[in-house]
Amino acid sequence: MLRSTLASPVLRVNYAGYEQQEVATKGATPMAIQLNKLPNYERQRKQQKKAAEKAYRKP
Repeated sequence: MLRSTLASPVLRVNYAGYEQQEVATKGATPMAIQLNKLPNYERQRKQQKKAAEKAYRKP
């Protein structure tokens, strides 16, 4: 349990490939949070990886 001095603490949740969510907590009760996927995340990550490998191998 995280302690906070705010009247209603806010929990910030993020994960690679998903949108960030901020949720107001409701005490010590368990909660479920649904994260939405970022559009084209896998494609962008693949392109960045390819560009990084190309730059690394470049003399």
